[in-house]
Amino acid sequence: LGGIERRDAVRLLAASVVARPPRAEAATVSWLPQEQVVESAECWYTSEFVTYLSRVLLNYDDECRRWWVQDSSPSQQRFGEFASSVAYGIRRRYRSPQELLEALLAEPWLDEEAKRQLALAFTLLNERQPVAGIDKLLSSYHRQRPPRGGSVGAVIPYSPALNDYLQADPLALLPRTQVPVKARDGLYELRGLAPYPLDVRFRKPKEIVTLATYRAFAVAGALGCSATHSVLVPLDVVKTRMQTDPATYADLVKGVPKLFEIEGFAGLGLGFKPTSIGYAYYGLAVYPGYEFFSRAIDDIFDGPRYVVVLAAGALATSIACIGACPAEAVRIRVVADPATYRTPNPLRTVIDTEGFLTLYDGFGPLLARQIVFGSVKFAFFDGMADFIYSFDPTLRATALSRFFVAALSGLVAGSASALASQPADALLSKLNGDKLPLATALAQLARHPNLIFKGTAERCAWAAAVIAGQFALYDLAKSAFNVAPADLTKVLDVAL
Repeated sequence: LGGIERRDAVRLLAASVVARPPRAEAATVSWLPQEQVVESAECWYTSEFVTYLSRVLLNYDDECRRWWVQDSSPSQQRFGEFASSVAYGIRRRYRSPQELLEALLAEPWLDEEAKRQLALAFTLLNERQPVAGIDKLLSSYHRQRPPRGGSVGAVIPYSPALNDYLQADPLALLPRTQVPVKARDGLYELRGLAPYPLDVRFRKPKEIVTLATYRAFAVAGALGCSATHSVLVPLDVVKTRMQTDPATYADLVKGVPKLFEIEGFAGLGLGFKPTSIGYAYYGLAVYPGYEFFSRAIDDIFDGPRYVVVLAAGALATSIACIGACPAEAVRIRVVADPATYRTPNPLRTVIDTEGFLTLYDGFGPLLARQIVFGSVKFAFFDGMADFIYSFDPTLRATALSRFFVAALSGLVAGSASALASQPADALLSKLNGDKLPLATALAQLARHPNLIFKGTAERCAWAAAVIAGQFALYDLAKSAFNVAPADLTKVLDVAL
């Protein structure tokens, strides 16, 4: 059992805390679509507090208890859904712990033992404790007299059995011997509890994901990839020329007008057809692949989120490269040698003149480049988006705000991906542009290491623009197809 991660509590699960409706005997907690939930920007609630408050609610609140017993064998996953929903609910409605405590003090189930348990929960807020409220909860509770010579307040000794007890039963609460103790700084603390797991890790939302969902991911990915790569073909042409003909094309600023002067508008659009087709396939494969593998790995791997992201990105990219490799081979040939390969059907020209298998001569370097590029892309995008949403979770509320977050995160992700994959990109250009054997290309780059990072700045600028547009369009398309996270996730309506 670990702590509630911000990503899990913010992106995956949410709940609406609304005014309590009139109680009906058969009422239970119900699931709501996530798009009905808007989270407050402020957050004072620790993971330990949220989880322990969830235990208290499941023990004392009738509606929460009825929802829990609907399942014949409640699990930690089910408890995770509930606790995450509580986290989102209280963050949405209650701007401060004091406001939340005042609402709880009006609950009809609040007997003396429930007050002690609530006091224990609010003590877990550390410096954000509503001290006056905890004083009120404990004012009528009879404390156990401390042993002579001991510290103030009741302290229970550590027992390994309590760990198992709390982990095995999500409804388990701390024993009656434990009462919050006010320390010298005026805050309450729990003594003797350092080894006890008071929180729980929960990772997976209640998602409705079907084959139709993945089809929508595929179409959204194809649109995002093909559109952005096609629009930026001129930058890609100059970047490739800088790697294959550095004597003529020294940099991007001089390279664009030089290319236009020599070859006109046709030169700026070299490789448009294989680029648009190849990256349509790439997006068609890599985005639904990433969505699938990230969920599948997350189900079986209980570890850091970045490991899941990197592994899912690598697997999805590997599959996408199978179809993208021939398109990339044709594109580089058209750009590097338009006199030979700029034909109505450049793919047929390559096959007829060099053979089909030559389309996969650069598969190894392409795979290496794209695995590095794709893994870093998803990892940086994921991390940057989480970083932004951690400051203002309400940015998730509209498609427009998510679009701008996706675009900004994509700028960072694209630059980082291009820089990390530059050596493999330089090798790939040597293989397909100069048509050199792998050993010769490696030897040439080893003799002239400056060629490895030739055009890096231009490629970073190109990748930043491409990935920013790619993720932004992908996010918009998912919203249009109703497969955005809010459309797929149902959340608990936990009324306090």
